[in-house]
Amino acid sequence: MKKQALWTLAALILAMPVLPVSAQIADVSQPDGNGNFKTARILGNRGYYLQRKWLIVEPDKAGVNCRNKQGKVLVRIAYGAVVDSVVIQTNAVMPRPPLKANWDAIEVLDGKPWVYVRVNLLDVQQTLGNRQNTYTCYVRAHRQYIAPINEDQL
Repeated sequence: MKKQALWTLAALILAMPVLPVSAQIADVSQPDGNGNFKTARILGNRGYYLQRKWLIVEPDKAGVNCRNKQGKVLVRIAYGAVVDSVVIQTNAVMPRPPLKANWDAIEVLDGKPWVYVRVNLLDVQQTLGNRQNTYTCYVRAHRQYIAPINEDQL
């Protein structure tokens, strides 16, 4: 009798439909209707996190301008480069989550949003001034120039 009950149970288990299971995937920053990224903050299950990586998507051969806060172009970043967000208030690439209420990597300058990034020398298309190993500068926070990278998909 026990053997028959085991066979019945096994048959029921095998007959059950297999439902697809997917892991939880992090969100990325989204542009508004005009293509502007207004924040690099992403709401997670334990507070806000930083959109850490951005892909340079502007295919201009000259590269994307990366400026200082006064608007002077420091370097031009190559198409396809991956740059890291820098939290403006701490000057840190990866602050410990969750982010504090006023922390962000995007700042509005002259009425437009700009993302503060750290650029590796290998990602630089053209240097306009002193050559450095890394640059910290602003890139226009618009979908024409950058796209957020979901690190869970890497």
